[in-house]
Amino acid sequence: MITWHKNGDFQFISETYCLSFPGDRPFVNVDSSRGDRLAELFILSIIHSLHGRDDTTRIGKWEIDERPGITTLVLRAESSLWKEKRYRFRCFPDRFTYDVEIEGNGQLAEVN
Repeated sequence: MITWHKNGDFQFISETYCLSFPGDRPFVNVDSSRGDRLAELFILSIIHSLHGRDDTTRIGKWEIDERPGITTLVLRAESSLWKEKRYRFRCFPDRFTYDVEIEGNGQLAEVN
């Protein structure tokens, strides 16, 4: 379930964990179901190619798709190297996954 706050922040809350998405910085906070902070994740993964170094140059707003059993959150970003990057959280009742997808040409060299 997504809950919104007046300052633009929002949270995904399940029975087993909570993800907080601050509106003013590219982090996601992971809390236990009791409210204990477990991690603060910097989400702007960098994907270098053999032909250049990747820098995230602009980020958009979170896009949210809520369906029964899964909520997907996508943050689109512009890159100095790739046509587009998409950072994605898939939230299930008992777990979440994170991935980054790139669009463009080049051979991957390193992902941080």
